Amino acid sequence: MKRADGDPTPPDSVAGRPTPGALGTMAVIAAVFFGLVLIFGRLGGDRLNGDEHNAIVFLKDGLWEYIKTFHYSDIIKLQFWLSHALFGNDFFWYRMPAALAAGATLLWLALYRMEGFARGGVGRAAAVLLVAGNAAFLGFARWGMPIYTETILACSLLMGVVLRDVMRGRMPRWTAFRLLLIVLLPWLYPATVLLLGGITAYLLLFVAVRWWREGRAATTVKAWLYALTPLLLGAVSAALYRLSVPDAHWNRARIRHKAFKAWVENGEGGAGAFVWDSMAKVGGEFLRAPVLADGAKLAWVPQAYAWFVLALAASTLVAIALAARRVLRKGHAALPREAGLLRGAAFLATIVLSILAVTNVAALLDAFPKISLRHLFFVITAPALLVSLALAYLGVLCAQAARRAEADWTIPASRALGLAAIVALGGALALAAVEQRKLEARKYQEMLSILHSPANGIVFSWAPGFYFANATLPASAQFFGMDRGENIPGALEKAIRQRQAAGGGRMAILTGDAVSAATGAGETPLARFVHRFDLKIERQAEYGGYEVLSARIPGRQERGAEDVRTISAAVDLPDGPIASIRLDPTPFLQSPVTIDELTYVDGKGSRAVDVCGDRALASMRTIRLGNREKCTFVFGDQANSGWIGPSALKNLGADPARRRLQLRMTGEFGDEVLIYLDTGKGYGSPIRVRPTPSAPGG
Repeated sequence: MKRADGDPTPPDSVAGRPTPGALGTMAVIAAVFFGLVLIFGRLGGDRLNGDEHNAIVFLKDGLWEYIKTFHYSDIIKLQFWLSHALFGNDFFWYRMPAALAAGATLLWLALYRMEGFARGGVGRAAAVLLVAGNAAFLGFARWGMPIYTETILACSLLMGVVLRDVMRGRMPRWTAFRLLLIVLLPWLYPATVLLLGGITAYLLLFVAVRWWREGRAATTVKAWLYALTPLLLGAVSAALYRLSVPDAHWNRARIRHKAFKAWVENGEGGAGAFVWDSMAKVGGEFLRAPVLADGAKLAWVPQAYAWFVLALAASTLVAIALAARRVLRKGHAALPREAGLLRGAAFLATIVLSILAVTNVAALLDAFPKISLRHLFFVITAPALLVSLALAYLGVLCAQAARRAEADWTIPASRALGLAAIVALGGALALAAVEQRKLEARKYQEMLSILHSPANGIVFSWAPGFYFANATLPASAQFFGMDRGENIPGALEKAIRQRQAAGGGRMAILTGDAVSAATGAGETPLARFVHRFDLKIERQAEYGGYEVLSARIPGRQERGAEDVRTISAAVDLPDGPIASIRLDPTPFLQSPVTIDELTYVDGKGSRAVDVCGDRALASMRTIRLGNREKCTFVFGDQANSGWIGPSALKNLGADPARRRLQLRMTGEFGDEVLIYLDTGKGYGSPIRVRPTPSAPGG
């Protein structure tokens, strides 16, 4: 039997057991539950982002000055002010509106259904988990300023109500609620005008197709203006918003939107390579779950989420292809369900593709940053809507096939399998988030213990983003802001020299990502100080984008002679299997070494080995200073030398062609650099490379 909505009636043989519909509902509930755990489990956090910190700073000047000067819309400012007025300076409540909006978005996705489709419980659950597990979405859900998830919710509501009309093959009705959403969007986030433009683009295509099929009589001027409503009304609202916001924010944005110019100046390619890289970045962000810290037991979860997203994408393409095939054979009038799915897919695809086209062109003109979900976050639920519809349609087809084959038992079996998959992945994501929270808490406490250690005579803060909760720096701390034009290297050098003159001592240095980036070739700024003054690193801790070092400053009489050299070599490797390669470049203790080049060459060509961004890098008694772009290693502790083992040089199969390892390093070397190979029997005798005396370091 078949119900009016197209879903097969549960067979009597499953009486007393969960019906197919109940299994789908359970999957939806499980997905929403795990999504809420992911959102609220790490809501408070331990540090503010820059926008949240700036909002708090401006709040100290009073409400009126805050409204006049802070560079966000009044809606955003009033929300933050209200939270501050009711709950004080509390991270949890600053972020509560964002978390509630994120939760409401997941709930809305869970409840969104279209008539004519199957119940689609598993499909809606998959759509919920697709959004809930995304790293960008979870970041926005825990971001109190500006209001990203509130914008996502409003955009989702607008896309959802228009999608219903579009799938029925008619123009959307511009009710008061829909017009209010259109007016509100630019005040939540100005770039949502792009979304309104995408909706308008589809509606104009809809009118144009009708004009082509039915002639001018069917498409009046009123119809064209009706299609233009979202963009015209949104543009007026955006203009009014622009007049209400101080110009400082816009000037700053224009200065920073030089992505393509920087791309060309760095020799990374032309316009085609720039656009391709941007699109690849956006695609990668849709596949990305929150990254787990090194050493996490559930480190496989982000990869499992990526495969889950790819499986949903493949299923969606299959559903669209099947629907298109049937419509081409029988016509859209005879197959309203298939025609509705194709219209919905065309609507959502037009929105996303038009936004990508406009933003890429704007980025090439340096009028928009290089695109990412950070800037296009308001369309993050569009793929989820399409996935929900596509899986619901596949559910209808599978139910029909099961009924024809008299195999009704496959319906609850398939939904039970879907429920198990949702519970397995959702539970893994939630457990991984709990584990990550514990790891971050330990890192945070380690960082605070270094900063507040009585042994450190001075704490030097070189991080213009140190906005931690309940973690004021000790009284001895010196804070220098890079954005205030202060001579940070000069001030740090002065502090170290004073300690040296006094016979040495200990200090802690706090840095952020902005500082760790290299300024020029060679060592990172912090690494240069470690090398220049022979600082003895005793403790290190990282948290988020911050790093703190506890170092002993030797007195002048303790400092040894420097022996900085550059080594360049090509090391031949055996043709048999290699389990791993270990670099042991210096016998000295606490010796900074910069790896300028490390390239593996085999029969397939050469490929660079990224030691700075290697999250699975094996190491012993070695500290990595810097970021993923440029870094310096400090090998050795107070007693023994150190080594590293790049993950890209593990499990290398046999290769009859000649292969070698090309390297260039700068640092304090002894008489030789040691390279150990594990060919399956453990590390044997090392390959010895001697530095060239005539190649001085930089």
